[in-house]
Amino acid sequence: MASNRKKFLIAGAIVAAVLLAAGGGLLVRQHRVGGFPFAGGPSGQVYNCPMHPYYTSDRPGECPICGMDLVPVEENDEHAGHESRVEGYASLALDARQRQLIGVRIAPVEKKVINRTIRAVGTVVPDERRVAVVHSKVSGWIDRLYVDATGQPVAAGQPLLAIFSPEVYATQEEYLVASESARELEASRSEEATRGAEALREAAERRLEYWDVRPGELERLAEAGRPLKALTVRSPYAGYVLEKHAQVGMYVQPGMPLYAVGDLSHVWVEADIYENELPFIYVGHKVEITLPYYPAETTQGTVKFIYPFLDARTRTARVRIEVANPGLKFKPDMFADVNIEHDLGEQIVVPAEAVLDAGKRKIVFVAHEGGHFEPREITVAARLEDYYVVAAGLREGEEVVTSGNFLLDSESRIKGALAGMSGGHQH
Repeated sequence: MASNRKKFLIAGAIVAAVLLAAGGGLLVRQHRVGGFPFAGGPSGQVYNCPMHPYYTSDRPGECPICGMDLVPVEENDEHAGHESRVEGYASLALDARQRQLIGVRIAPVEKKVINRTIRAVGTVVPDERRVAVVHSKVSGWIDRLYVDATGQPVAAGQPLLAIFSPEVYATQEEYLVASESARELEASRSEEATRGAEALREAAERRLEYWDVRPGELERLAEAGRPLKALTVRSPYAGYVLEKHAQVGMYVQPGMPLYAVGDLSHVWVEADIYENELPFIYVGHKVEITLPYYPAETTQGTVKFIYPFLDARTRTARVRIEVANPGLKFKPDMFADVNIEHDLGEQIVVPAEAVLDAGKRKIVFVAHEGGHFEPREITVAARLEDYYVVAAGLREGEEVVTSGNFLLDSESRIKGALAGMSGGHQH
């Protein structure tokens, strides 16, 4: 029994020794491949992969991950004064073969005269300031319609309908009686009685005027010597009948809408503009408008108002454009194509594919001589189709990476993180 136990303990010690030796080898390999700086070989030289800087070795060779040649760390970390100033990023250096392998392409930073075009679809609506609602000020029955169809043109002051109103009829009688009494009392030379009769006549006349009885109709009333049957309601504007609710024989009350008359010589085009385009539009902005059924003809309009609220569903704000409409080509509810040009002047621009969106930051990789690439944070003023307008961070004549920058971004972040973990500087 003791002999068997002794054999078991000896066997366990042998297995432990083997595992310890194997573990030590694994730890050594992990230290070599883990990417943290170490003393290196006999010469002290350390090599790593430019695209995978966390892989390090004490001898030259190829990266087992991507097959690139390993380079001395000193050579890879010297960036000729182009160290990264972006937190969490490090500068990179690639030779011609490496740049070709990942497809690096560059483009110059240019200065251009920028004209931004905002395109939107608008809807033609009547100018609200040129629309009047015609209603009755008295109760009664519609006795006659002079304008009996929607869309009919009317002139200012043109009769629209006639209303028989017992109230108006009675007031006309009061006016006639007071007028006759004033004439009779004037002959009697009784000043007090004359003033009383005159006051009654003026009160009746004033009520009739408030009901829109014109002075000419009062003269006809006085000449006829008897009340007129119906009160004539007239159009306040020259324009077109946009709505008609009146019918012969219908009983009406004060405030009831009977017609809507609109002057269409000037109309509005209301267009919905996305919120990111609003900074490029202002009141007084001249715009070009094209109608679908007049594609070859362009009309100029003027932005008169920008609504102070946003549509939460479409993320757009409405812009009101005033347009002259001499030939009535712009008809209410018609669609219109709106083009708004905004001159931004001369600006620094870069291709859109050169800019990497890193959340709160916009990053580009600036290409320098010798295959050095510097990450740089920029401030953009606007996105214009296939390029960005740069407000700060780049100068005209510099070059930026437009292809392969996603790989550069990944490796730059990894290298920056490793430099931070090792207490070194970010390049």
